[in-house]
Amino acid sequence: MRRGDRRPGARGDPAPARPAARLWHLDRLSARRRGRAARGRGAAVTGQPRRWADRLAAAGDLPDGEERAVELDRIASAADAAGDLATGLDARFALMDLYLRRGERWRLFEPVRRCRELLDAASADATAEVPTTGPVAERAAELRRYQRFAVEAAFGTPRVGLGQTRAALDDLARPTPGLKGLARPAPGGAGDPAVSDLVAELRCRLADHLGDEPEARRWYDRWRTAPADPAAGCPACAPSRRADLLAGWGDWAAALAELRPIVDGPTAATPAETGGAGTAGGGGAYCTDQPERALAGALLPLLRAGEPERAGRAHVTAYRRHRRERTAFGQLAAHLRFCALGGHLDRGLDILAEQLPRLDRPSDDLAAMEFAAAGALLCALAAEAGRGDRRMPGPAAPAGRGADRAGDDIDVARLGGLLAELATGLAGSFDARNGTGHQSGRIAALLAERPVAGPVVPLPADEAADDGSDDDGGTDEFDEDRDGSGKGGSGPAGREAGRE
Repeated sequence: MRRGDRRPGARGDPAPARPAARLWHLDRLSARRRGRAARGRGAAVTGQPRRWADRLAAAGDLPDGEERAVELDRIASAADAAGDLATGLDARFALMDLYLRRGERWRLFEPVRRCRELLDAASADATAEVPTTGPVAERAAELRRYQRFAVEAAFGTPRVGLGQTRAALDDLARPTPGLKGLARPAPGGAGDPAVSDLVAELRCRLADHLGDEPEARRWYDRWRTAPADPAAGCPACAPSRRADLLAGWGDWAAALAELRPIVDGPTAATPAETGGAGTAGGGGAYCTDQPERALAGALLPLLRAGEPERAGRAHVTAYRRHRRERTAFGQLAAHLRFCALGGHLDRGLDILAEQLPRLDRPSDDLAAMEFAAAGALLCALAAEAGRGDRRMPGPAAPAGRGADRAGDDIDVARLGGLLAELATGLAGSFDARNGTGHQSGRIAALLAERPVAGPVVPLPADEAADDGSDDDGGTDEFDEDRDGSGKGGSGPAGREAGRE
């Protein structure tokens, strides 16, 4: 992020006055800070025997990697054997926080499943009572958020089984034992509560991911009218998530209508006037991802609505932030597609060359697929326009995909072929898991897109100075509205990703 262009609350800035609405992405303590706080309070507050508190504290001091994960898993298993529900939950929540910080949402399924299993067992035990206050009750409330993260992980990577995903979503739809205000499930599973907006949204996104648009639209309608769930994620980002789906279905006008209140807001006026300070969204909620997330999602809807000037302003404003923000990788595909389809080929190639190194470590497989497909489209259109000989850095496959950097100096035409190969390969991996051809068909359609008709409108100048420094994407150790987000990429190019 550029010097002089920091958002309030960024490192090095004085803390701004907290808005009356909740700061969804800034008001959670990290797992490490929670661990230190628990150590200071001691076992009397946590209700755990001293040896359990000491073991958890020692695990929290281990490096943030596999060694800590193994130790936390051991503690959880030992606590289960000892019948210590609170410690078993605490160890698994620390493990889930570790996975989130490491960008490994796909590993959440087992600890989430086990936490839910423990709470269900305690609830079904006639001699036991799941408390509705205290640490265990707090964990029961938190668990719904982690269940959501686990389900969303399936949209971002094919490593997660479809059966696992559906089972986790069914668990999320059931009442959570120990959660105050929710009755225990009736025998035989009867008496499920009304579907919440969280469950309806996830069922909508799962159907869309599998290519079942009629089912996705049915759940979309229920999502809009369902009762709110506190675990559903950032309300200010809900319009962006809905717009991503609508754009994917080709409903460009409806997608733009969802985003208008944010895109037309005062914080989205011009590139020189915005500083990524965050904005209020749905229900007055305050979100530091906005307005830039909505601006990126509006690029193609604005372009297709015949508003290229506004699309250009939105692109320059949003890319100034997304350019260096670590957690914004999923937004880059929308910027590349805008440049490709809006006739800004040289600008798009500059962005692609600058951002290719980030393909080494994408936020998830979906974000890598979307980025590669958008880059391939850009390269193909640039080659058609006579720019095929321009030299570009070679791409690298996402970590763990078994391919090395293809080369540090290849032409645009060759780069486009490599990116298309990567995108189609990742789409095939999703389809093999899903048992459909939807993702492959979607990528093929994206690669075949043609520029939007009309004159090319020059982009506004970006007057912000650039000191070349990186921004880590805010103060959270993980952003719950990205898939993976979800992500989470957002925008028409990445509608399945999206961390709340």
